[in-house]
Amino acid sequence: MLLLVSCTFSAFAQNKTITGTVKDASDVVIGASVVVKGTTKGTMTDLDGKYTITVPATAKQLVFSFVGYESQTVTIGNQSKIDVVLKESAQMLDEVVAIGYAKVKRKDLTAASVSVGGDELKTVPVTTAAQALTGKAAGVNVITQSGAPGASINITVRGGTSITQSTSPLYIVDGFQMENGLQNVDINDIASIDVMKDASATAIYGAQGSNGVIIITTKSGKAGKTEVNYNTYFSFEKLGKKLPIMNVLDYVKYQYEFQTLAGNESKWASMFGGDTSTTDFYTGAYDRIQSEYGSRKGIDWQDLVFGGTGMLQNHNLNVNGGNEKTKYMLSYNYTDQEGIMSKHGYSKNSIRAKINHELWKGVRLDFNTGYQSTTLEGGGSLGGMLKMTILQPVTGGTRFTNEQFIKSDISDEMLALDSQYDVYNPLIINDAVTQKKFTRQYSVNAGLEIDIIKDLTFRTAGSYLWQQVRNDYWDDGRTKTAQNYGGPYGSRDNAEKMSWQITNTLNYGHQFGDHKLNVLLGQETSYSESLSLDNEYHGFDETNFGLNNVSMGSAYTYGSDKSRIGLVSVFGRASYDYKGRYLVTGTMRADGSAKFLKGNQWGYFPSASAAWRITEEEFMKDQKIFDNMKLRLGYGKAGNCNIDNNMYTTDYKAGHYAINNADVSTLVFDNTLGNKKIKWETTTTTNIGLDLSVLHSRVNLSVDLYNNESANLIIKNKIPPTTGYSYQFQNIGSVRNRGIEFVLNSSNIRNKNFTWSTDFNISFKPF
Repeated sequence: MLLLVSCTFSAFAQNKTITGTVKDASDVVIGASVVVKGTTKGTMTDLDGKYTITVPATAKQLVFSFVGYESQTVTIGNQSKIDVVLKESAQMLDEVVAIGYAKVKRKDLTAASVSVGGDELKTVPVTTAAQALTGKAAGVNVITQSGAPGASINITVRGGTSITQSTSPLYIVDGFQMENGLQNVDINDIASIDVMKDASATAIYGAQGSNGVIIITTKSGKAGKTEVNYNTYFSFEKLGKKLPIMNVLDYVKYQYEFQTLAGNESKWASMFGGDTSTTDFYTGAYDRIQSEYGSRKGIDWQDLVFGGTGMLQNHNLNVNGGNEKTKYMLSYNYTDQEGIMSKHGYSKNSIRAKINHELWKGVRLDFNTGYQSTTLEGGGSLGGMLKMTILQPVTGGTRFTNEQFIKSDISDEMLALDSQYDVYNPLIINDAVTQKKFTRQYSVNAGLEIDIIKDLTFRTAGSYLWQQVRNDYWDDGRTKTAQNYGGPYGSRDNAEKMSWQITNTLNYGHQFGDHKLNVLLGQETSYSESLSLDNEYHGFDETNFGLNNVSMGSAYTYGSDKSRIGLVSVFGRASYDYKGRYLVTGTMRADGSAKFLKGNQWGYFPSASAAWRITEEEFMKDQKIFDNMKLRLGYGKAGNCNIDNNMYTTDYKAGHYAINNADVSTLVFDNTLGNKKIKWETTTTTNIGLDLSVLHSRVNLSVDLYNNESANLIIKNKIPPTTGYSYQFQNIGSVRNRGIEFVLNSSNIRNKNFTWSTDFNISFKPF
């Protein structure tokens, strides 16, 4: 009994009850979390903001938190009643956004921009960040060309701004240009994506900004102990839904009606049975069809072609750490995706390293390098397989068995019966053709940042990128195309690209009382060079070693190309902030491009934007509804130099002349006349936006109304044949895009163990 009493007393002595009330600046906080620090033991405040919690005697601190407020840690000590006043959090407004050569807090933005965090992207089970971005940014349209692994992805911002030239946005990765950045940077390495949508934001990139700018910031190391993180996921893919097609009975009836109306009854009879000379061929047709085909099993072509199961797997290993002076990050990623169709797949190996080091006070160095190798099988598309699959006959009637249909290409026999028959056996085509694309890419960039004096920083940075692409195509001779070539054939295309960029910026920022001024001046030079060599081989007697021994072919064709592109730029930006209430930004960029002749080489792209944070006005101080209300207005011009080369020249091609009864090889003019007056495509953008935050910034709404007008668009225009040519590229096109965008996000529940947030965006083009 004594022992029992002692135990009971000891257990009682280990616990302590604490009560209190949680408030904010104006009222009680309902549902606030109260947790013993370092444990999962906790409670929540009731409708009156009050709480009661029993804690162990060893508990030292309580942590109070609620969505939209800063967490607060309180030491327990001898207290049995602890009241807390939570302060509102400005996390959403203080979020840092990349705007081009600099970063600003979201509350200081004057242009149209949208951000997506890397943690939000990596939870989506896809192979690239481009796919993960789908539906997450208003005004950003992401279209995957097919369901095949590695399929091309087309991204446009607010509809694109060109008719015949590229509509792809400019990708900036850690301050440097990179084609298809969302597909080339591994999704696990991305810290954030910022999309600049209107010209007041993109004009800082001048000639390359008219289609929008997507700024990708990769992850960096963190000070502290070395962390090793491994993340992986597996998923399986199957055809979710088949297209409805006719069954055997309906198909035979349809063919009967089609061929009868066309007067081809005898062709139908040779395929599906029946004697056209008998009296009941017409009167008893449906009864005979019902009797012969009513219970016949047809061929499920969709299941045969697309009925496989594809596995998607992703593995990421990340090591990071460092101290206050040096931070490092090393990341390796492996992605493998199998297609639901055989001989289709995608795999990628990539490694990235990043170092940030403070050489001495006021001097910082950053270094970033990465390498990736990808293999794409099947060309990233289904190659017309869907059409050939759904148009295949579901039965061979009385002429062919199902097995003959599946294992043979009987298109010649079918063509003799129906001149409109233009499909071939997709199983044979897929098995006969082997198509692979191998890509290797290496990139490196480094930057040196120097604080010259207080508020004045100079940065110089450079990057180098090398890429090699090889496309292999082999047909073992069983397809109709190969038969037209006389047997097996194939091609091997090689391309190599090198590019570099040097950027120098001088940034000044100073606050004079209630006035804050930032000025950026910059100069940039970029250059890229591409080489290609394409070879096609024919005349193979047998498949043998295919492309691994092209000497067995008897003929081949070839082609080659080389291109060089240079761009020189100077730019500047100035922003003014008065009391965080009135914000004004102006930019100017001049670009000189080698794609135009002297007189049209330079383009000038100005922009201006302003914002009014209404909630910072004195007359709004006493209101409790809005945490943030900001009105934005922007205007600017941006260009598009992502166009074909040499439009100002008249190209030559290989040709022949008859001289002295001999055929002499020579050069002849192409059919397109050069245009020495070709100039920049230019887009002018006007944007009006409103940002609202309520419920302690738990609910945020942004509305943007925009008008994009693109002029001087390049069109390949027909010209009078009396000129000796057929076409000429001319600046005669124009496009207008208008629309409204809504972005709504809310933080519904956020505590240590559970987070629930909601994001919604939609765009309209009602004009």
